[in-house]
Amino acid sequence: MTFSSFLYREPSGIFYFRRAIPSHIRKKFATRPDIRISLRTRDPKMALALSRKYAVQCDELFSHVEEEMDLFKKPSVKDLVGKLDFTVDVSPTGTMSFKFSDVKPGDEQLTQSLMAQAAVLVPKAVPVVVQAPPVEAPKKHKIGTVMNDFLTRSVESTKWSSNNKFYYQTRLLAWGILLDNVYIDELTEELFVGAANKMAYIPQRQNHKMFADKSPADMAKIMQEREAQGEDISDKCISVETYNKYVTCLITFLDWAQRNGYVTKNVAESGKKKSNELARNKRDNFTPEQVQIILQNPLFQSQDYRKEFEFFVPLIAMYSGARQSEIAQLCTDDIVQEDGIWGMQIRDDEDDDVSAKNLHSIRFVPFHDVILKAGLLDYHKERKEADFKKLFFDEERDYGDAVNKFFNRTFLNQYNDHASFKNRKKLCFHSFRHTVMTELTNKMTEAQGIDMVHIEFTLGYSAKNSTAQRTYLKKISAANKLKVVSLLDYDVDVPYYKTSEKKPENRFETIKQRTLAKKAKNKE
Repeated sequence: MTFSSFLYREPSGIFYFRRAIPSHIRKKFATRPDIRISLRTRDPKMALALSRKYAVQCDELFSHVEEEMDLFKKPSVKDLVGKLDFTVDVSPTGTMSFKFSDVKPGDEQLTQSLMAQAAVLVPKAVPVVVQAPPVEAPKKHKIGTVMNDFLTRSVESTKWSSNNKFYYQTRLLAWGILLDNVYIDELTEELFVGAANKMAYIPQRQNHKMFADKSPADMAKIMQEREAQGEDISDKCISVETYNKYVTCLITFLDWAQRNGYVTKNVAESGKKKSNELARNKRDNFTPEQVQIILQNPLFQSQDYRKEFEFFVPLIAMYSGARQSEIAQLCTDDIVQEDGIWGMQIRDDEDDDVSAKNLHSIRFVPFHDVILKAGLLDYHKERKEADFKKLFFDEERDYGDAVNKFFNRTFLNQYNDHASFKNRKKLCFHSFRHTVMTELTNKMTEAQGIDMVHIEFTLGYSAKNSTAQRTYLKKISAANKLKVVSLLDYDVDVPYYKTSEKKPENRFETIKQRTLAKKAKNKE
């Protein structure tokens, strides 16, 4: 569709009307160079229709400018064009009437003034009838309704992963409850601060039985009561980092609400908390000794797992440095060969529900020999033959969160009192990425032809050493990347993922049998 010259579209997708004010008018009244109005729509056809209407109004305004009419001083022009619907009716008897619609409460005096100025333009011989502007009650919108509008019109129209959409839905729901679903135009900084103070008391483990069927407000109240009784809850509430993620969601929403005319100010824009801790100190890396202890766990040595991802996802992380979400979201089509070397393709594709953190994260990562010996390719073949789209999950779900709940909240908790895990509070799945970077950097000098650029490209970082690397280096070969990951050696043998002895109760021997059973159950 060819757009009108009066139209332009913001990166958000919202169309705006823009009309330049003639130069002689700009000089005469010292106005801004143009008139800009948000059309509040992403529909090109609707935007085109609205722009034509506003263009006619502007032509009428420009043609009737007289010395005594100062319509271009703020806020007159802003209210006259677009915001106030100005029409002229001429009756058969020659009577001319001026009508204004969409008058907001508080704008009555300004409207009357504009009408009086407009009457000056009419020849003296023509009787003028001024019709009083109708005053409509302001439309009130609950913040929950506007949040739903945001999720429907903004979030759903962007190329967000299902994880991002899920987090915005849950986090905005929490804000809506803590703000008691106020009318959005009544949202003040005081109300935000009150809700933010409660947000800081949201527990880390919201799925704990203590908080079953509890709203975020109720959870926060429980934690506040425990603190009032003298209990130390500092490490049981959400971290500053998580709190700031909640605030970021609200800021994004209120920015959208401001652009669309629901609010005049983003009361949350300075609501994030500052962390006094350096980014490198927020998490610890697993030491080689700790990785050995983990690999010696029955999860890996005795195949003591409930689902295959509990075995393979941590194993891939400790031998590749890939992020939790990058591994968990893998599709069966992402296991590929590059130059004859098996590995995984980290990519960004909304249709397959996979995403990358940034452009540098899109890459091929070769599999370490330990991963191949553990039977990943055989497992992948079974998933492929059983027509599964995802490598580790039977259904679409919040993949990263499933791994997080298992590894961080269940598996690692068995080491809370372990002598070698005194830093347990700073360890999580992402610590494997710290481990791999630390180990590779320390061993880099031992490997001929391997430097930091090879490591950065393998782990999905941008090369920062020089312009030549940032701009002109396009790719590190799969063979060189394999040399990088092969430097990792924790000196623990990991058995093949499915031994002949592994036949737990109620567990099918193959994935294909499990798939057939599931399909049969659905038919029933």
